[in-house]
Amino acid sequence: MGTALVASWAIVRLYGPAFTRERVADLLTDALGQPARVGAVRLRPLLGRITLEDLEIAPRPGSPDGLALRAAAIDVSLDIASVWRRQVTVSAVARDLRLDFTVPATSGGGGSPFPLPESFDAGPVHIGIGRLVIAGGHLVIRLPEPAMVLEIADPAITARPTRGDLDVSGRVGAFRVDALGRREQFDQVTLDGRLAADVIRLHQVGWRWHGDALRLVGEVRRPWVADREVVLRLDGNLALTALAHLAGSEQTLDGKIQLALDGRWAGQTLRVDDLQARMGDTRLRGRFEATPHDGAGMHLRLDLRDIALPGTLAGLGPGTASAEGRTRDGGLDLTRARADWRGLGLSLGGRVASGAALALHANLTADLGEMGRALSLGSLTGRPTATADLTGHGQTPTLEGRVTIAN
Repeated sequence: MGTALVASWAIVRLYGPAFTRERVADLLTDALGQPARVGAVRLRPLLGRITLEDLEIAPRPGSPDGLALRAAAIDVSLDIASVWRRQVTVSAVARDLRLDFTVPATSGGGGSPFPLPESFDAGPVHIGIGRLVIAGGHLVIRLPEPAMVLEIADPAITARPTRGDLDVSGRVGAFRVDALGRREQFDQVTLDGRLAADVIRLHQVGWRWHGDALRLVGEVRRPWVADREVVLRLDGNLALTALAHLAGSEQTLDGKIQLALDGRWAGQTLRVDDLQARMGDTRLRGRFEATPHDGAGMHLRLDLRDIALPGTLAGLGPGTASAEGRTRDGGLDLTRARADWRGLGLSLGGRVASGAALALHANLTADLGEMGRALSLGSLTGRPTATADLTGHGQTPTLEGRVTIAN
């Protein structure tokens, strides 16, 4: 008790004058080069805590880049390492943080913020950096290269400097990405990772997308320069509705795919060399690649092997498939798609665009004799073909087709 009273007296005597409302606003203004305002500063010496209420950092006048920030309160806790040497460790909790940050455009790679300092001097006080927490609020980060907007809603995130790196963990109520004319939302996000000068390690990131859970582990190499490389492993359940939405359709589809993949992003190209998926008895393996196309959109290529069909169709054996297309104007142009099994072939082409617009053409061919032998159906003959066009907009697509059988 006596130690607590002495420490509280020391805080008031030594540090109190440095934490007035005007002084804190001036320090922030000088450090950031932007106007800062503090509504009130409340010193609680018995708790070793200083609270900055109604903090606001205004954008830099005349600059499109920079930071705009508001916080209902920032609780700063002081852990006294040495009263007489004026050494303290500072931990902070930002409550109801509202942040809008535009990353400056650069002609090359930006500088790394690492290694982080473990301490700094503020006047006569030597301050060590402890735990930093964001509790609630809404964060917006705007990236110009490539153009992208990231939104974080209802964060509960803890960061702690460790030997020049930064450990980050916590959860996010919703994470939204606006890029390439698309907007996606991921819910109930959890994260655990470490940021450093040469690599960002993602020990585990989990989220729900259209109701189903996915998990990611991996790392970002050379994260602070333009030629960064991302290596990751993703697994979990992918809702068919999410897959349709990613392709530009707003159709609601029942079902989910059990997914596992190993991927790499480098040189503006995404490569997935090991893709595995299962839906009921249907399963497949393959690879996927996405590369930039004419400066707008992406060229997509998918090659599948070991496609096992469900039920009695499994007798047709493992099939193969390949598809190519490109994203354009918020949709997908499917230029070529072909799948083959023993005695059965399917081709598909057309466009799926945002707003559930459909313009797809399908062609199915079969060799009944070959299928009959594969499925032990006895003697069958005939080579039927079926063509179909699926068109429409909104929730009412129209299917038109024709079936012919040549014996």
